[in-house]
Order: sequence, then structure tokens, then C-alpha cells
Amino acid sequence: TDEAKLGYSVGYQVGGDFERQKIEIDPDLVVAGVVAALSRAEPKLTGEQMRAELRTLRETTDAGENDADSEGDSDSGDSDAGDPE
Repeated sequence: TDEAKLGYSVGYQVGGDFERQKIEIDPDLVVAGVVAALSRAEPKLTGEQMRAELRTLRETTDAGENDADSEGDSDSGDSDAGDPE
């Protein structure tokens, strides 16, 4: 069904994003969180605990992006020559 295709596509996209960012995460727990949220079940963590974990994830991924940007800045090649930004 279209609903099944959408569900799989969302999961594949999210999983791919985590893999590309080298984020180690238990896919079973991701699914459990989605199921709990969609069924409006009582969360296993408090709101503050979840916010703290997501804040740490954001800080980690932001730091990784900054490291990658710094590596790109030190590149002395002209691969971007004539490429407007």
C-alpha cells in the first residue's frame, strides 16, 4: 500500500541519515519510540531526559559538521574556483 511504502521510506531515510552521520543508535529503540508516540503511550523517559539526549545528539552532530567544514577550509585546491556560493 502507499501507507506501507511511505512508512518504509521514512524509516530508510532516517536510518540512512544516522548512518551517514556515523551515529550509533539501536533501531529497535527508535521503532519503539515511534510506536509509543503514535499510540500516545506513556514515554519510557521524562521529557527532560529526552530533551537532554537530543541536545547531546545535536551538539555532537554540530561539532562533527564543524570539524568537516574546518577540514574543507584547509583544502588548498581550486575545486570550487568559479563556483558562486
